[in-house]
Parts: sequence; C-alpha cells; structure tokens
Amino acid sequence: MSRFNKVLTFHTFIYDAETQSKWSIAIRRESFTVSPHTRICNQHFKKEDFCEPCSMTGGRLLKKGVVPALHLFSYKVRCLADSY
Repeated sequence: MSRFNKVLTFHTFIYDAETQSKWSIAIRRESFTVSPHTRICNQHFKKEDFCEPCSMTGGRLLKKGVVPALHLFSYKVRCLADSY
C-alpha cells in the first residue's frame, strides 16, 4: 500500500499474455500499449479480487486471473469526448 495514500493502491499490468489481453480489452483504450510502468488502481477491482490477508509489507495483492471490472467506462466521459 502506498505510504502516501491509504485508500488507493496501484497494480502493474500482468505479464501473462492472455490475462494482459483481457485487461486491455476491459479498460477500453484505443491504441494502448502496456509498458513496465503501466498501472491500474484498486478501484477498478472488486473486493473479492484481492488476496486476504494483505502481503507481509501491507500491500494488497490481486488473485491470479482477475480482470478489472469496475468504473472502467463513464458515459459522461464518452459524451464529452464525442462533443469535440
């Protein structure tokens, strides 16, 4: 868990090609390239997607094979983008 924010945690994209493809589809970003620095925050995952208890360092670990599913696409954002 970040020492600066007790609510948000950031997770690197999975290197497994199949899971990485599912993540890329789930976040719905065109022309998106995953790099070693690409992260997605915990608010895009369900509570049950995390391992309990947390890691020994206090970080939140994702279960194997989970895919981001929450707050991925906002109708309001889409409408704003379509108006330009």
